[in-house]
Amino acid sequence: MKKNFIMRSLFLLIILFGFLGVKTTAYAGQAKFKVVGYLPDYDMIHRDATINFKQLTDVNYFSVVPEATGKLKFTENGSAEQLKELVKDAHKEKVKVGVSLGGWGLSDNFAEATSDTNRKQFIASVVDFVDRYNLDTVDIDWEYPDQDKAPQFEAFVKELKKELKTKLDGTIKVSICVPTGIGSNGLPTGTWEDHFTPAALNAADWINIMSYDAQMPGFPNHSPVDLQKNALNYWNDLMGGDKMAHLVAGMPYYAKALNETVITYNSLVDVFEGVLTNDEATYMGETFYFNNKETVQTKTQDSIKLGSLGVMIWTPTQDANLGSPSRLTDVIADTIADSNKVELDKDIPVAEVAIDNVIEKVKEGKSVNKWLLVSLLMLMVISLLLFRGHLPFLLPSQIKGRKVDKINLGKLVGLILLTVSVLAFIIVVLPWYLSLLIFVGLGAGGYYILK
Repeated sequence: MKKNFIMRSLFLLIILFGFLGVKTTAYAGQAKFKVVGYLPDYDMIHRDATINFKQLTDVNYFSVVPEATGKLKFTENGSAEQLKELVKDAHKEKVKVGVSLGGWGLSDNFAEATSDTNRKQFIASVVDFVDRYNLDTVDIDWEYPDQDKAPQFEAFVKELKKELKTKLDGTIKVSICVPTGIGSNGLPTGTWEDHFTPAALNAADWINIMSYDAQMPGFPNHSPVDLQKNALNYWNDLMGGDKMAHLVAGMPYYAKALNETVITYNSLVDVFEGVLTNDEATYMGETFYFNNKETVQTKTQDSIKLGSLGVMIWTPTQDANLGSPSRLTDVIADTIADSNKVELDKDIPVAEVAIDNVIEKVKEGKSVNKWLLVSLLMLMVISLLLFRGHLPFLLPSQIKGRKVDKINLGKLVGLILLTVSVLAFIIVVLPWYLSLLIFVGLGAGGYYILK
């Protein structure tokens, strides 16, 4: 009898969670999937308006520049305070923070910094920087090593990995940023194994592929829909095959014209005042090519199907603002949530994820305390148990000197508490249409329990 009641109570709660769209259990064998965002120091002013850290697993602070002597410095747009604030906010949401070394136009000193003369000092500077700012990842963004510097690059990666493991706790990861490798015409853009040796790439924990800026004569779209899988396959083969679980392919949150003019996706949304349904738009007499929501969904699905480690974004701060129906990061998050193959690579308790999903999916702008939701759900369970005659120790034996029938009192108290908790839950978090569905679900569940 008790077993049947417990099963029926669980059935009622499953109905409740089912109508809310919450994943109550993880699929067996789900792989961890990264969503890596590069955050440029010059774009941090847009961070609060565009970034929901719950949708990301990793962020790379871009950029810290190596000097020829092997020391590190912030750019004129960056600062220690800016990085500390990012680390604090990201870690609060279980997001790992990396530092991106170099970048386009910021890699001139790599050759000297990684030379036999300066490499030891360079590595020591990186290790100290990671330790000082409580970082999780070092992203090497040398754009790009000349062929004669490839052995030097390989030595740097291997020695850096070794030193990070020796000096710190062994959990610090190393990633390498590489070009698309494949043009928008589907053909290789060079012999990149001569610049990034397979040994160097395989020494890293993962590779971030810049699968954009790949326009070719006759193929003006710099990041077409099939570039994601083409780039993943190219670098997988270059690294020796069976390396998909170490590859993260990127998607651009900006539009690019043939004359190299760039406009952010956020700006496009503002200009055209609506959800963009094509991958090109004409503005100021130029045709701009970008990734719309459908393309981002397809690229994310392709990354999942191929078994890659995740997707990368340049840059989340150029997405449509939080709450906009045009947001691209929402598409990535929803695609991952709908997959039975992967889940976000975040160390968050399942219960916390469930509550966060409720808040994000159904609160519709209301301010909701997730612990209030947990308390209400627990109160529902206790109410059901009291109604069915369980937990008698919670009830008084006498009221005003008169003996109490705990069974009947439990039914009364349980019914009142259940009604109050359900109404409170609905009032706090649900829009009217979900409220209606919940009442139907509770009615059906209640009938099943009481029949």
